Amino acid sequence: MPLSYRPNWRLYPGLLMLLATLLLTIAPARAANLTAATEAELIAAIQVVNAAGPGSHTITLTADIALTASAPLLDNSNATELLLNGDGHTLDGGGHGPVLSVAAGTTVRVREATVTGGAASDGAGIYNLGALTVEQSRITRNVAAGRGGGIFNTADLTVKDSTLDGNSAGEGGAVATTAHDADASLTILDGGIAGNGAGSGGGIFVRSKDGHSAAVTIKNVTFANNASTTGAGGAELLAGSTGTLAATFMGARFHDGTGKSGGGILARSEGGNLSANVSGTTFAGNSANEGGGLALTAVGGGRTQLLLTGSTLSGNQATQAGGAIHEFAAGGGTTSLTLFNSTLSGNDANGPGGGLHVATDAGTAGANIVYSTFAGNSAGTGGGGLHTAASGGGATATLTATIITGASGAGPACARPSGNIVSTGYNLAGDDSCFLTQGNDQPGTAAGLLPLALNAPGATATHALSRGSAALDRVPIGAAGCGTAIATDQRGVPRPRPSGGHCDAGAYELAQTVYGLFLPVALR
Repeated sequence: MPLSYRPNWRLYPGLLMLLATLLLTIAPARAANLTAATEAELIAAIQVVNAAGPGSHTITLTADIALTASAPLLDNSNATELLLNGDGHTLDGGGHGPVLSVAAGTTVRVREATVTGGAASDGAGIYNLGALTVEQSRITRNVAAGRGGGIFNTADLTVKDSTLDGNSAGEGGAVATTAHDADASLTILDGGIAGNGAGSGGGIFVRSKDGHSAAVTIKNVTFANNASTTGAGGAELLAGSTGTLAATFMGARFHDGTGKSGGGILARSEGGNLSANVSGTTFAGNSANEGGGLALTAVGGGRTQLLLTGSTLSGNQATQAGGAIHEFAAGGGTTSLTLFNSTLSGNDANGPGGGLHVATDAGTAGANIVYSTFAGNSAGTGGGGLHTAASGGGATATLTATIITGASGAGPACARPSGNIVSTGYNLAGDDSCFLTQGNDQPGTAAGLLPLALNAPGATATHALSRGSAALDRVPIGAAGCGTAIATDQRGVPRPRPSGGHCDAGAYELAQTVYGLFLPVALR
């Protein structure tokens, strides 16, 4: 062999893997840094990092790669991390899938990669049993017959600054997370989930059961144009029998989603315990049979609790009940909704409850509405803003320092044909239908609201109060939490303004300007 001969290792991926493995067995543990431009090189590189032992090991793509079969399982539980650096390139499953898979106990990070073209029963794009982070990547056009069109997760999944779009599945068009055999977590930070579709959970689907827990954290994520045929368009959360699910949504945006129950979010317990905290979030232009914006339900003795703060639901529509929100408890289930410093505006239901519908069928449902504004909501039947109805059990809505005004000509603002509406004081209603019985309430009073707008410094839209609004300075300091437990409005503006004064009813606190008298001064 001439001394100048240099073998082309791309033609010998198996030999390359063998030599690398031999070196790793006789040399001290060190980081493996490999590149791949073809399917064969990617297969060989995965085999090398799987055998590399402890340390952080990297595979960098140097070209787009089209696969003829699923890539080998990423499997190295001794490694600190296996990094697949896409460097802007694409992994195309070509109808095979999962495109990538992560073994239990293995920590993997996928960065700057596009994962597409996967087809599988579960996890067509990525199937995760370990600790997976996807960052600055795109997961698109993957199809799963079962769960997780983009990603299926049974352990710990974090998605950062990434886009998941155009994926589809039976459950979880973009992402499905299940806590069936062990606890699981899902964290999505920044980025977007758009144009995905599924039977249940067009965007994401999370389920816990059999004594296991699922934890969900969603922050600054936009859900757009996701669709579901049987569940929620955007995010579907389900606590099954004896399962526990805790979810937090912060600064999210749900728009133009479609579903059967919850165009944006469905929080549902089927014998488990579910708690959701939604803050600083916007639901706009979503639609569903029930709960155009969001829905919370509990059946089979389950319990669902949802806290909605600093959020706005506007322009959502339900073909049946609950244009903005539908709350329903049946079969011994219990639901609890708290609306605080939030705005429901311009939502519509063909049936009852254009803003909020609270109903039961042998269950218990309660809504606590505090310093919130219902404006311009409409319903085909019953209350345009608020409707409570109970068929067995009880359905009760409690109002504190809240404004409810209906759409013009849309019928009564409130209705309680078989439920309850209770006032604790300082409420204002545009007509006499909201059962405001406290001496400091204002039934049949115009609220003097300005049009819905993004009023500074808020991140969600609100109805500002006009200078002559009857809702101004209604709540004395210390009453209904004014200036104590309730220290800000929906925008984060201090309550009361000025300090030491009275709080305004509703979600918006108007700054009262103090005008001084200025006299001309003659200088000599």
